[in-house]
Amino acid sequence: NVAQVTTTSELMHRLNNFVFHDHQGTFWSCCLFVGLYNPVSRMLHYSRAGTPEPLCFHADGSVEMLSTGDTPLGFFEEELYQGGEIEIRPNTRLLMFSDGVTESAPLEAPMDCYGQDRLILNYQSLIKPGSFSHHCNVLVESVIQFHGSRHFNDDFTIAELIFN
Repeated sequence: NVAQVTTTSELMHRLNNFVFHDHQGTFWSCCLFVGLYNPVSRMLHYSRAGTPEPLCFHADGSVEMLSTGDTPLGFFEEELYQGGEIEIRPNTRLLMFSDGVTESAPLEAPMDCYGQDRLILNYQSLIKPGSFSHHCNVLVESVIQFHGSRHFNDDFTIAELIFN
């Protein structure tokens, strides 16, 4: 599909059409983030379908949310998916995660979620200037410790990209 489309929003539209028409008697949907990075222009073009907003951590300490997005694939046949773009500066880190990460809660306090703010603070505390170390394992362990168990009732995914 990627070779046949020119934008991430068009790709999402095609994928949504596939998911919507592939129900075969039972409804299913999926959440997806698609990004196309151009290393010459340093631009990341993206579309989101139901995923939490990925976070760009820039070398200057600023954090940007990739907030352009729409409903999960498969919900509405004629959903018009939007595309966003962001300039990727040197030493930018892109953190992507499922809602199971931010919505995880302690077993003894189910109304207290890990949340995006806690995720941002914990990730920022791990980043060292000039370092290209990955920190997904440390983040996973912090969520497990907060939750109090290695067993979750929801999806649980964290992915990290580092651009130099």
